[in-house]
Amino acid sequence: LNLYKANGFLRFEMLNCARSCAYWTVRSDRLQIRLSTKHTPHVNLFVRLKISSDRFSSMDVLQAKNTAFERAQRREMQKRYVCGGCQKPIRDLSFKVHMQNCCPDLLGPLVNAPWPGSEVASQAALLQEADNMRRAVQLRFVGERKHSEEESAAALQIPLRRLRDILRKASKSIPLVVDEEMPEVIYEDDDLVAVNKPPHLRFSPPHRFVGLSLLNRMIGYLGPSWQTHVVHRLDMDTSGVALFAKRASAAKHLSMQFQDRMVSKEYLAICLGTPPAQLFEVAAPIGPHPELQERRAVCPGGLPSLTTCEVIDQGTHHGRPVCIILAKPHTGRTHQIRLHLAHVGLPIVGDIQYLPASELELSTVPRLIPHPSRQALHAFSIQFTHPSSNKTLVLDAPIPKDMRKTAQELNLRWDNLSTSLQQLSM
Repeated sequence: LNLYKANGFLRFEMLNCARSCAYWTVRSDRLQIRLSTKHTPHVNLFVRLKISSDRFSSMDVLQAKNTAFERAQRREMQKRYVCGGCQKPIRDLSFKVHMQNCCPDLLGPLVNAPWPGSEVASQAALLQEADNMRRAVQLRFVGERKHSEEESAAALQIPLRRLRDILRKASKSIPLVVDEEMPEVIYEDDDLVAVNKPPHLRFSPPHRFVGLSLLNRMIGYLGPSWQTHVVHRLDMDTSGVALFAKRASAAKHLSMQFQDRMVSKEYLAICLGTPPAQLFEVAAPIGPHPELQERRAVCPGGLPSLTTCEVIDQGTHHGRPVCIILAKPHTGRTHQIRLHLAHVGLPIVGDIQYLPASELELSTVPRLIPHPSRQALHAFSIQFTHPSSNKTLVLDAPIPKDMRKTAQELNLRWDNLSTSLQQLSM
């Protein structure tokens, strides 16, 4: 490599070298030259220059390193391989230790043998896990005699925890049932879709082999070209607006809004009893029921919960006080509105879980308290920020016929609903 100065510029000639110069810079007394060809990686040469007038009398090569080779080596060290047990990508350096802790049964003969490498071990573990999944499903669900979990784990020689993980993965690998009945769409774009959930319909199926839920209808409506992401839920007998995301990015954005309590929801409920005021709040902690797993209860050690309520109309029916309540939950606890209204003496008509025994007997007599064969609760409105446009979007679901009929028979009116919505949103 010959270096010289000409016309105020630094020049160099490369002798007996198949490489050509792609990039070079001068930093104080050091020259950095990047050499490359299409068949060889980049090489950085750092050369210290000893300058005498306008000529370079001598050069000392300080360091020459193949940066592309080192980058490739670092990438190789950072490669990730899928664990056969948890199906997560794990770094090469920690792959063996991870498998020993996660799924040691998949290592098998590799425990005492020389380590073949993470890539080979990952492929062998995935094949072994597929075989375990096939055998576990046969033992638990196929044949005349269905083995218990303990028997299946003993037959496969794996821990009970691993068997449950395998069965869970086998269940998720089965696609959900597609329902052909179409939902009532309120709003739809490329990011999300909002539908009006009818009453008496599950939000999601009890397991993957059965349909007849709103989620199954949405899968059939969106088809294979879109993904169906659940971002919140409604009770089976609660009607109203329900949101679904069509993209993973939109689902994450909407889920964060629900988690940060940035979503505003309004529910309509037809209740028994006399409201304490025109506008009131219910702040009562909610926790699990001490006896019934499917219920919730107000308890001192429960999670903080807050609901703002506005009276739309109130009156009497056969001497029994009745009212329409517009409820806005500020927290998202299970059965929050139903439990909070029952806690302040305003149980929802038709709610067999939280109606007191005396009121339940009266509500089952249509002549006294007509009810819509379910809890008279409707998710009327939802307000959130659109995940793409960042604009505020407000969506309403029309009041269902059964609640309109019940309100009419109770001589209750919806006239003050728009005014109450404005007051409640302030």
